[in-house]
Amino acid sequence: SALSEAHLRKAPEAELSELQATLEIAQAQYRQLKLDYGL
Repeated sequence: SALSEAHLRKAPEAELSELQATLEIAQAQYRQLKLDYGL
């Protein structure tokens, strides 16, 4: 995953927190899609 790759590269905290925020947004969008389509 992007997050584990960032850990392997020893990415700066800023990059990690940005990836984490992106992941949380994606998860929220995924949950909303499932609700919208009744999955």
